[in-house]
This record gives sequence, structure tokens and C-alpha cells, in this order.
Amino acid sequence: MRCLLAVQAQDPRAWPLALRARGAGFGRSDAAGSRELVRGWLMRGTLHVVCVEDWWWLHALTARPGAERDRDAATVAAVLADAGPLERRALIARLAERGLVLEGQAFPHLLARCCALGDVVMAGERFVLARDRVGERPRSLDRDAALRELGVRYARAHPGAGAEDLAAWSGLGLRAARAALAGVTPAAPADAGDTPLEPRLLPAFDPLLLGWRDRTPTVPDALARRVHPGGGMLRPVALDDGLVAGTWSMPRRTPTVDAPDPERFAAEAADVCRFQDA
Repeated sequence: MRCLLAVQAQDPRAWPLALRARGAGFGRSDAAGSRELVRGWLMRGTLHVVCVEDWWWLHALTARPGAERDRDAATVAAVLADAGPLERRALIARLAERGLVLEGQAFPHLLARCCALGDVVMAGERFVLARDRVGERPRSLDRDAALRELGVRYARAHPGAGAEDLAAWSGLGLRAARAALAGVTPAAPADAGDTPLEPRLLPAFDPLLLGWRDRTPTVPDALARRVHPGGGMLRPVALDDGLVAGTWSMPRRTPTVDAPDPERFAAEAADVCRFQDA
């Protein structure tokens, strides 16, 4: 996880699979239950999973400003202070007991605001007070140092990326993105030489598809609409020798690959099943 810095995580089924595709020796329960990871609304106001030690400086740089601690936000904090970590349904029920009825998108919007305030984060599928999960918010933050850290970590995870890519990924302005990357040696794209890259099954919203503005080096034009059908969706992709060869789904806990040669992904499909059950 540290080598990626952050993974988009609004789909709780997807982000652990992004870690699986880049690691070994662990399962979904290890990722979802790790005390080293935390989720919250950060870059572009979207849920991301990050390491606990990276939370506060990323929050200071990228959490959406302008949130106000009104009575509703105070009620959320009070409930979590009284009851401890709560899953979505239990938290909504506790809030209703205090007269706060949330329907439709009202609940996620409120929790995003609480996160922007620095009050709430997600640990696994539970909401918890930020101070209980990631410690107290630092009294001060060296913004220049945080931007340098962002630039170094982003460049390391995104070979060939520039300031425009970082701005699109982080939600920061182009001036801040340029400052973050100033003096950072760009990571060169990996050169596999004559050795083909192993097939991989990447989940929806994978960092490979979100980390750069331009996806054409990875996604052939013929598959662009299938991979990115619109509405903010990015489908799971089957990657063959570093290029998207098709998409995949898992309707019955077994991956179904829609690609010219689905058998090439048999080992990956088996590992996805192992990962889901581990």
C-alpha cells in the first residue's frame, strides 16, 4: 500500500483487489481488517484508502475545504464518541434515535463533510472518530514539506506522470502540483524488454486507470468505451503484457473474463478466488 500512496475506495469490493494484484501472501480479510489502513474522503472528494501515517498530511492537502461543523456533524461525532466504531446501518439507526433521519445521498454527504472536518474516518466498514484511529490532528502542518512528500510518493508510483496528471489525480490546482513535483526526479516507465508482463486482473477504479490523465498507453481505443462507459465508472480490466485486453466480472464469486484469450487469465482467476476466501 505504501508504494501506491492511495487507492480509490468507494467500492469496498474493489480496493483490496488492487492490493492483491501488486502483492502476495495475504487475503481480503487481511486487507479489509488491517489496522495500518484507513479510508476517508480525500483526493477529489472521493473515498480513498491510505496508510494511517499518511492520513493527516494528505487530509490537510486534499480534503475539501469549506465544511462547517453544524449540529448534524456534531451529532455524528457525539454518537461515535458514545458508541465507538459503528457500521453504516447501526450508525444511521443511532442518528435516527437522536432525531437525525438521513435518506438517499444525505448520509454519505454528511459523512464526507464530517471527514473533511477531520472528525470521522472509516476503519474497514466501520465509521470511527479520526482521533481514535489515526491520532489527534497535528496542530500545524508544513505545507511545503507535505507537497514535497506528495510529489515524491506520487512520482514513484506513477512513472512518466507530470504535473497535469498529479493535478487531475489529487484534485489540487496545477500550481500546487508543479510545486509538489519541483526537483523530483521522474520515475522512468518500466522496460520489460523481451519478457512479457504476466496477465493481471485489475479491479474497478484501479490505480493504473486513475493515476494518469491519458489512459491511451494502457487502454486501446477499441476498448475505451467498454472500460470507461461514462458516469464516473471504470470497469475491472484484464491486463495482458501491460495492455488492457478486455474486462472481467465476478457474478458468482468466480471471475468471468471477456477477452480474446480468457484462458490466459486462469491462474489470475484462481488467485482472485483464493484472495476472496482468505
